Amino acid sequence: MENKLKTSSFKFVNNMLDKPHNPTSAVLRELLAFYNKGTSRRWLEQATDILNVPDVIMNLRRKGIEISTTMVKSKNKFGRPVSYGIYHLLDFKIAVEYYKKINKPYN
Repeated sequence: MENKLKTSSFKFVNNMLDKPHNPTSAVLRELLAFYNKGTSRRWLEQATDILNVPDVIMNLRRKGIEISTTMVKSKNKFGRPVSYGIYHLLDFKIAVEYYKKINKPYN
């Protein structure tokens, strides 16, 4: 089952998980959807409308969700060297269980 989830994480997330109800679950849902490739801070900010994504990532790590960061070197539009991080979930199954636990609507 693990290999099947790795190959179709985007479909799994869209079909099997409820819509997010809080900022933490919104970021975690995006990380789950892009489990194969990982996703950047910029994408997470645009997809979730959350400005402080690194803080949410830090809180997820504190709760036991393993997330690695890979730094990618690139050049900006002026040709200057820059780098940015790509976040990767390390354990899909634990992240899905945690998502289901925390994704509760506000009252």
